Amino acid sequence: MAKKYGVSRRTIYNHRNRWDERLPQSRSKVLTVRVSAEDMERLDALARELDLSRADTARRVLLYAAGVYHIEPPEAGEIEALTKEVSAIGRNVNQA
Repeated sequence: MAKKYGVSRRTIYNHRNRWDERLPQSRSKVLTVRVSAEDMERLDALARELDLSRADTARRVLLYAAGVYHIEPPEAGEIEALTKEVSAIGRNVNQA
């Protein structure tokens, strides 16, 4: 696009970021953090475990630490299904 319109790549990115900031829940801000090789390996292992990208994993860890993001345990869906099932059984027993 930069070549097509005769502008720098940075101009294209700046324009895109200004547009993205108008959208709800935009991710136009960049946070740069330096970590040790060991910390990066741990982050990558967690990303593989969660089946997420490194960036998504780092974002969730950061937001969780800030109290913004709450991680549900893997069993949350199973517990909810069992709760509904027990509730239905209770209604049946009550009707009987």
